[in-house]
Amino acid sequence: MVAIVARDNLNNILRLAAKKVQASSALQAEILAVEFGSQLCLAQGWNNAILFSDAQLVAIAVALRRTPQWDFTFLCLPLFSLLNSCNISVCWIPRVTNKSTHALVSWALRSGHVGFFSTWEIDPYVATILFLID
Repeated sequence: MVAIVARDNLNNILRLAAKKVQASSALQAEILAVEFGSQLCLAQGWNNAILFSDAQLVAIAVALRRTPQWDFTFLCLPLFSLLNSCNISVCWIPRVTNKSTHALVSWALRSGHVGFFSTWEIDPYVATILFLID
């Protein structure tokens, strides 16, 4: 499962989303999360966006347009092509500053929710993290 917490430049929540993915490793899940975030940005018309990831290896791979491992080439090349078609970048942030996304993905996994949600649809504990932590 991967999740997206989309915020504007004032830190207001614009969109919450989760998607079930098949991943054989945390690195693969992080790549799929960046792809999901990029697709969400383009679908919303957010052509100038910054995606934040707590996977430093993924952020570096995207910036250099180099696959972090040869066996992820099949995932990375389409992602790099997608990112080359717009102005979406990926920045690394420490995991401790990404608590809202981890809380959302944990809730979505436990509750079985996928797709887009509003803040009033999620668990109150997760909503508190979304509004107070990040």
